[in-house]
Amino acid sequence: MARQQIHLKVISEPDPQKRVIINVLVTGTNASAPDICCGGCGAPLLTGMAAVTFFNVVFRCSACGAFNDLTSESVVSALGAGIPTKKVSVTTD
Repeated sequence: MARQQIHLKVISEPDPQKRVIINVLVTGTNASAPDICCGGCGAPLLTGMAAVTFFNVVFRCSACGAFNDLTSESVVSALGAGIPTKKVSVTTD
């Protein structure tokens, strides 16, 4: 059975002082977690991990260069109402 796919919203390049930008494919081992994909080209950005592990980060697609907004709100709206979320902030020094 194929995993559910969530396509993120493409945004303009964010201020790196305000948002963490992830430039690599992030993978985990959770087979039931949906694939988080680029809203521009559909390439996978996050697989095998719960998207709510990340909060207020932007994934830059290595395939097309698009900046993809990953917020708990975007994931919840893609999955539907009633999905519990846990906010975990990522900060840089």
